[in-house]
Amino acid sequence: MYARYLESLVERGIHWLDVGAGSQLHDGWLCAGQAELAARAKLLAGCDPHVEHLNANPFLTVRVGGSAYSLPFRENSFQLVTANMVLEHIEQPIQMFNEIRRVLCEQGRFLFVTPSKANPIIKFAATFLHPSVRRTLASIVERREEDHVFLTHYKANSVEDIEGICSRSGFTVERLETFYTVPFTSQIPVLRNIESAGVSALQALTGNRYGTNLIGVLRAN
Repeated sequence: MYARYLESLVERGIHWLDVGAGSQLHDGWLCAGQAELAARAKLLAGCDPHVEHLNANPFLTVRVGGSAYSLPFRENSFQLVTANMVLEHIEQPIQMFNEIRRVLCEQGRFLFVTPSKANPIIKFAATFLHPSVRRTLASIVERREEDHVFLTHYKANSVEDIEGICSRSGFTVERLETFYTVPFTSQIPVLRNIESAGVSALQALTGNRYGTNLIGVLRAN
């Protein structure tokens, strides 16, 4: 889903900033590949506090170590800013959104994808589990390497969250939708099958209302 949105928003000659860029642009497979998207951009900058991850990203033309709370770029520098699985880690979303608005040109777009608090599993984790516990569970259940598991705060992870933040940071919502992605337990076959059956039943009853992910396109006013 995120790759599809990128394909429609990354125009030729664009100045594009990927916040929390890490080591790749996306992991989709049905749309334009990472190399093709990167080739469209006149400038593709990645900003991430973990410079070692940026150095592993072969698609960036500029790599800058820095914080989303204080982006090291001039005002009106980019037509597109993206954040792939970043918002759940942000403790001060208003500050981040204000910074993204500052570096975006007028009518520029901010595209993001993040876990959705509408999903019952994510809602439970965000409400009742300490961030350190969530981090440990992510490393065990998803079998991610420790240096790719970060604390989560879930302060910008619902439609209501995003709409409230936009009203305070100079953005207009163009698109906001939830969708399902691969099971949380995809690395554990027995649990994956149970989770998949539950998701299929829930989706049949409610559509994508309780999807695992939230994707949005915001326009800078």
